[in-house]
Amino acid sequence: MALTVQKFQTVGPVEQDEDVENQNVHPNEIDMDRLYPRSGHRAVVDDSNMYVLGGYNPRFRHVENSLDTYYPLFKELWKFNFTTQKWTSLITDGIMPTELASHAALRCGRNLLYFGGTGVPFGHSSSNDFYTCNLDTLKWRYVKCRGDIPQKKYGHAMARLGKDVYVCGGTTGFVYNMDIHRLDIYTGVWEKLQVQSKYTPSSRSQLLKYNLEYGRKHKQNLIKCMDILELESVTVVHCLEMDGCLYIFGGVTRIDDIRTNCVQRIWLILPTLQELCWENMCLTLDMNRLQKHRSKLFEIGVPIHFIERL
Repeated sequence: MALTVQKFQTVGPVEQDEDVENQNVHPNEIDMDRLYPRSGHRAVVDDSNMYVLGGYNPRFRHVENSLDTYYPLFKELWKFNFTTQKWTSLITDGIMPTELASHAALRCGRNLLYFGGTGVPFGHSSSNDFYTCNLDTLKWRYVKCRGDIPQKKYGHAMARLGKDVYVCGGTTGFVYNMDIHRLDIYTGVWEKLQVQSKYTPSSRSQLLKYNLEYGRKHKQNLIKCMDILELESVTVVHCLEMDGCLYIFGGVTRIDDIRTNCVQRIWLILPTLQELCWENMCLTLDMNRLQKHRSKLFEIGVPIHFIERL
């Protein structure tokens, strides 16, 4: 039986640098409510939204910064609602880190966890700081850590298992490694782990995090999908998975050339009939308007877990 090529679907608004002929951005033309194309960002998801932190675009390299900006890096946190397909710029409280390219981020409950990353120039202003941002209060908190703190780095991977966060690989900008460190998020103590293996992968940066629980359940689906899918021409992106659906945001096709703010997705498993019905409702009705009248959705029988996504 012939394989059917699976294609990524574009959702939400799209803009690419090539649409403006890759011109440098003029300071007077910057719109703080606009999500500009970027690469080097990181994203996390919950049941309703994708949160995008940071990123880089060289078109902003000549913009003079204020206390709230750090161009050509984006000192920003954005939220994309999967139902309304609408972006919202989130105004946070506290001190946001400035090393906002090739950092690592993940979600733990209602907190976004951040570690490492680089500012500009790349590799000369890297970080080994650990921060949290509460996604409800939008307050940043610097976490003072101790123990075997990893060296300042970027391009590393980060994953959580229980109360521990694991950081692997990365680069200082001059030296690459495959070191593995573990952080107890309750005590703030780092520990460098000794690899118990005869084989260690070559040192590298820009590692992809693989979700262990998801991988055990859907490994074959993931492998088959990556073998036969078609993706838009984007070579450096940040991808993540939610309930069997793979999302990709932003990226660059040619270094320092064309970046995008496109959101793409593809199902790795067969979505439920409920999920397909909800998606059809979202495409047919004005969900931005219905956000103000959620009780009516409940009255007509829409399950509460879908209404809570609004």
